[in-house]
Amino acid sequence: EYASNYLSKAKAEHNHSEIVNGYYYMLHFTNPKHRGIYADSLVLAANKTNDATTIGSAYLTRGIAYYEIKKYSEALANYIVANKYIAPTNDQYLIHKIKFNIAQIKSFLGYNDEAISLLKECVNYYEPEGDMPYLSSLHSLGIAYSKNGDFANSNEINKLGTTTAQAINNTIMEIYFRHSNGVNLFFLGNYKQSIHELLATLPTLI
Repeated sequence: EYASNYLSKAKAEHNHSEIVNGYYYMLHFTNPKHRGIYADSLVLAANKTNDATTIGSAYLTRGIAYYEIKKYSEALANYIVANKYIAPTNDQYLIHKIKFNIAQIKSFLGYNDEAISLLKECVNYYEPEGDMPYLSSLHSLGIAYSKNGDFANSNEINKLGTTTAQAINNTIMEIYFRHSNGVNLFFLGNYKQSIHELLATLPTLI
């Protein structure tokens, strides 16, 4: 209700920047299946601001909305447009956020070497903060290594991620790293330990 009123007020004032914010709020409070509708409106509103960061961020958000419903081609197309706007701004946070999201699709499509290269950049950028973006980048990097058959590097990443997650009491990411380790154990033929690790993650994942 608040988001809807916010958007209505922004439209009444013809305030393009606030209209963009209004669509952001509406998008985040709605069901992922319907976010594409608001994402389209978000991009249209952002283009009226003539601000490269605002426009690029809007395309990034629409890409993420597509990614959430597994429309990977559409997601990648939006990430590429987002990068066109954001790269010249030198906004390092958004630049690396785009790289992270492109890497997710690269890994999904099997371009693991390209995903690994992008994710290494993200890990290095986010490491000083040591928070959720850093842990997410580590986790994705470990998965990309695993998909490439490099289980040694994947397991090293999982150990580092687990230690970091424990240090900041992030139990969710700790479980994700444990799950990744369980998958690696399967491919390494250690089935008994793999079952133990994967079963241990199920309650939290469910």
